[in-house]
Amino acid sequence: MTNELEKLIGEYLAMRSGALPVPEGQHPGQYLNSKIELIEPVSRLAKSTVSMGPANGGASGSGLAGTFVRSLADAGRDAAHIAVSLVRQIGKNSYTYYDTYAISGVSVDRRISISDNIYIVPNDQAPKGWFTDHIFTDFRFPSPFGDREFRKSEDAALIIERVVSPALVDGEARTDDEAHAWEDERHRLTQLLMLSISLVTGGFSGIRNRTYTYEEDSLFGLMGQGIFGGTSRYPKGSNKLLKDGAEVAKYLQKLSDFSYPRAIELAAMRLLKSRSLSTIEDSIIDLGIAIEVLLVQGSRQEISMRAALRGAFLLSSEPVERRKLYESFRDLYNARSATVHDGETPKKFRRRLAEWDQLIDRLIKSLLARGEFPDWDTLVLGAT
Repeated sequence: MTNELEKLIGEYLAMRSGALPVPEGQHPGQYLNSKIELIEPVSRLAKSTVSMGPANGGASGSGLAGTFVRSLADAGRDAAHIAVSLVRQIGKNSYTYYDTYAISGVSVDRRISISDNIYIVPNDQAPKGWFTDHIFTDFRFPSPFGDREFRKSEDAALIIERVVSPALVDGEARTDDEAHAWEDERHRLTQLLMLSISLVTGGFSGIRNRTYTYEEDSLFGLMGQGIFGGTSRYPKGSNKLLKDGAEVAKYLQKLSDFSYPRAIELAAMRLLKSRSLSTIEDSIIDLGIAIEVLLVQGSRQEISMRAALRGAFLLSSEPVERRKLYESFRDLYNARSATVHDGETPKKFRRRLAEWDQLIDRLIKSLLARGEFPDWDTLVLGAT
């Protein structure tokens, strides 16, 4: 194979330089691709496609092989090196790629491991790719609160390593339903990660952008790279320093295992949104929605009193503290109602946002520790 490949590469380079004529109707790259399909083991890939991955699969196996050889030849690699690399990549039939996310509101001073394949690093330690630098470039953002310069260069990089195996399959890569399910899984994982990080830091965390890169000299790394948008929300203040990946992993597991995961996720998302750069009215409404999601299951009557009682009895067994909690929950719900109906938050409530933030944070963590919603009647009516 090496001799055939070396000859083919020589012809390709000579055509590109003009030393050899290019067959009519072709350019040098097309000539290379048409010939390499006849050489083993590339010839076995004629009907193969990439099974899955960041580009959603579908690329031709033999087409990738031609692009791989052409790129290494253009980089000055010799034919023997290219042949060995190509045979190894085809035989391996798997590859690793790195989903890289720029996280607003979070910074780290070292690698923080959440699991074997999920970690957060300072952005200068992110895998290098065509768009990696771009997603960590500072920019100025006009807003109703005055123009702000967002220091994306200070954001952390969330890395999710993914192994695709088998990388090449015969026939069609996968159905549209399978592709959509895979994208849904990706979105759900990153949302749970943002919620978990927010619960650990006590601040806002959101994905600004995503890109992806491949392991070095990968046959599949030539499928192209992209950049994708993320949240339009930004933290109210400076980034929060994340120190403990084990805590993030703990909340990630608890959110996934909760008896009604969508409910707890919705409430946690409202807490996260309330911590973003927004008006106090938006934040109060978000926290009020979190109360309804968590404390008003099964009834729509006497919402304020019911939510306040449930929250107070859930968070404390001490009568004095229960009274304080009851009043705090009640005031938050009343502030939410006044904001919705009047269009602004009453002055007497405007300085209590931090108190209510901690109240909802504590409520979510208490429910996650239980793993399920309690029997509210037993909790309240049976309490002593």
